[in-house]
Amino acid sequence: MAAQAQYDNEMAGVLFPVKEKKSERGPDVTGTATINGVEYRIAGWRKATKSNGSPFYSLKFELAKPDDGEGKGGKGGPKVSAPDEPF
Repeated sequence: MAAQAQYDNEMAGVLFPVKEKKSERGPDVTGTATINGVEYRIAGWRKATKSNGSPFYSLKFELAKPDDGEGKGGKGGPKVSAPDEPF
């Protein structure tokens, strides 16, 4: 079997329809994107312009939660190492 090709996902993302919304205000689509090596979660809502009803998506980007080593994901953004203290 041939090895799977490696893809460059930089500056790219994907959105999927939400099958069962948890609330009326919940997103219609969700997904992920990688920008400058940082993974983001994306949520999108289908909307329409007030002037003529043209459809569009309103998007929200959040830093994806990094893995905390236990497979549960952690809080906040990417892990950043503190500089070495001189003392």
